[in-house]
Amino acid sequence: MAVVKRNLRVGKPLIQVRHINDGRLLVLTNGGGFCLVRVLEASTQYVTDAFNIDIDPKRPFEFEVSSDAVFAINMAERAVERYSVDDHQKTKACGIPADRADISAFAVSMDGTLAALGDSAGRCSVWDTRDASVLLELKLDAAVSSLAFDDENEHIAAADARFGVTLASLRGFNREKLELHNAAITRLLFCGGYLFSADESGRIGVSGRESRKALRVITLGKGAITQMRRFGTDGVLISSMAGELVLLNLLNINREPLIIDKLGDAITAFTYDSASGQLVLATLSGSMLFFDLSGDKRIAGYLSAQSQDGESVFKIIVADDSITMRKVIIGAIRYSFPSIMALEASNGEEALLLLEKHPDTKAMFLDWNMPTMSGEQVVKSIREMKIYPHLQIIMATTEGSHSKVVQMLKMGVAGYLVKPFRQEAVIKITQKLYERLK
Repeated sequence: MAVVKRNLRVGKPLIQVRHINDGRLLVLTNGGGFCLVRVLEASTQYVTDAFNIDIDPKRPFEFEVSSDAVFAINMAERAVERYSVDDHQKTKACGIPADRADISAFAVSMDGTLAALGDSAGRCSVWDTRDASVLLELKLDAAVSSLAFDDENEHIAAADARFGVTLASLRGFNREKLELHNAAITRLLFCGGYLFSADESGRIGVSGRESRKALRVITLGKGAITQMRRFGTDGVLISSMAGELVLLNLLNINREPLIIDKLGDAITAFTYDSASGQLVLATLSGSMLFFDLSGDKRIAGYLSAQSQDGESVFKIIVADDSITMRKVIIGAIRYSFPSIMALEASNGEEALLLLEKHPDTKAMFLDWNMPTMSGEQVVKSIREMKIYPHLQIIMATTEGSHSKVVQMLKMGVAGYLVKPFRQEAVIKITQKLYERLK
């Protein structure tokens, strides 16, 4: 179990805690007020800078926190209000339609530019908080129980009380309903190519973000899931009312969860600062527990590139400046080959850095035309190094002419895909690579 470095008693039940700038913590207590907390390094004391927001502490879903602000629902003013954590100034982010009487779910994107509201009638709206414009309207089959934006602000997931999840694009009209649970879904999270969905019975479903297929179900005791958040680049932390805090490995989603801690108190929220390695747990009894995970060898070992039985994981780098193409390739790999670690790069330089970090990488899907450093330049650099003779490179290109194919093969490329291509083509090539190189 992790060692508690500090225990601060606030006295009131804690509903939310979040790291913000300048080493401060944003804390919401059951009294309904927010505090900006600065922990003093030399003692177990802390100083607070409180500001009040008129919300009902019994309805904690009526507020959300972005990287620099608190967003709260004000039904009296029929508005979503934004409070700056720096100067406490209040502004109106968007209005709430008159027919929305019973708000049941609320979400804000990490950068604070998008807000979504769902109600008990199954209606869901998405706004751009910069100009209050409506981007999307959805109608679900039952009351909206949870909402989540993806990291790129391209999709929203909306769960309803009849166990379904609707996935909708914010840049088009694509909508799809997924049946992931047989209990009401209480929390959603997009992370690392996956959609995580927690239900009221304490189970967590993991689905492929692109494939939309259920990959596994994880059960954490009997307590309801209170929070799910990204941990660094390779993990997801999950807390529960049963006092459990567990870590999932995004690079090998089939690994069993690692138990970070199990408290005798319900964990209501947590926050992790990857720069310092500081983890803070908020509890129902009113404590803030501080952990230093920066040098935790157990966590580092769990997140390393090892399979469940200790064997090295088969690794593939996917490098393309198009996020859509990366999603197509990585989605196909992760759904059809869950034991393969798919590493993502948005240009040639990032691909080479990943290769340096993971020299045992077996293969690379590489876009021919990329900014910063093209696929052709990457191939030349790799072959000039002469330390990756085993690396199989599959080039993705819009140019399928005979002369271009001959040029790529002469450079030592093992194969190629002509854009646009379907996921089936990626699966077929990956299967051949896996059988040949594993």
